[in-house]
Amino acid sequence: MRKIQIIFIVVILFMASCNRSSKELTKAKTNKPIETEVNKAKTVEKKTVYEEFDFFYKKFHADSNFQVKRVKFPLEGYAMDTAEQSKPWNKSDWIMHRYTVQSVDTSMFKIETSATNNLYYEKIYIEGGGFASERVFKRLNGKWYLVKFIDEDL
Repeated sequence: MRKIQIIFIVVILFMASCNRSSKELTKAKTNKPIETEVNKAKTVEKKTVYEEFDFFYKKFHADSNFQVKRVKFPLEGYAMDTAEQSKPWNKSDWIMHRYTVQSVDTSMFKIETSATNNLYYEKIYIEGGGFASERVFKRLNGKWYLVKFIDEDL
């Protein structure tokens, strides 16, 4: 009879131990938030991809649809014609820019450029007057945009 009591106590202890382990596992699982696709999306950091200016600049001058998407309308600046009337830049009357500073005839025109990580400035002009064109490109949320354009043709 003594053997039966010992076996019975061992079985009860074993069952209690198993039951306790499963409760601890259940508790550990319920304390941890359920990982779903939504939770994963919230915890993943949004990384900004920085577009290279040279890539943007080439595509800007080659693709009219891309260019219109990358001009921040209403665009700061103006166009001044020979009648000395200035008008703002609108999306509806935008004419595609195909020229790059690299394609300008420097025997006739002067060029000024400056650049930082997030800003690019260019000016093409005839020394002494008559013509000047200034453009400012700015990186916004990792992508480049034309944000200012002044065109003077007097």
